[in-house]
Amino acid sequence: MNYAKNRSALFSLSGFMNYAKNRSALFSLSGFMNYAKNRSALFSLSGFMNYAKNRSALFSLSGFSHSGFMNYAKNRSALFSHSGFSLSGFMNYAKNRSALFSLSGFSHSGFMNYAKNRFALFSHSGFVIYDLCEKTLRFIFALRIYDL
Repeated sequence: MNYAKNRSALFSLSGFMNYAKNRSALFSLSGFMNYAKNRSALFSLSGFMNYAKNRSALFSLSGFSHSGFMNYAKNRSALFSHSGFSLSGFMNYAKNRSALFSLSGFSHSGFMNYAKNRFALFSHSGFVIYDLCEKTLRFIFALRIYDL
């Protein structure tokens, strides 16, 4: 303990504490704090904040709002809504996808309906019910022509 006390006294006598204080003063004298302030001013002078604002305005002008992720998500949803999709949720997407298949001649409301329509497609092409209709329905769409 005496050694520790004497070591502490040694540092005190050698001016370590003063050195630490002077080192802090050295940073102050060398303008470190001013450098930090000037660096902040440098960003201000270079228009960094204005750049960020202008970038946000750029997204706003291009049809996106960059003020937050939720606004971006809403605008992205609106973008998909304009293109015929709604991205507000997976169910809406599934419904619209189902409507897309319905418009194209398929019903995607369930796997069984899809299977039935797929079966009907092959039926019209004459591929599945060949034994029942023989060669009559094969030439409707000309998808499969077989001579079995």
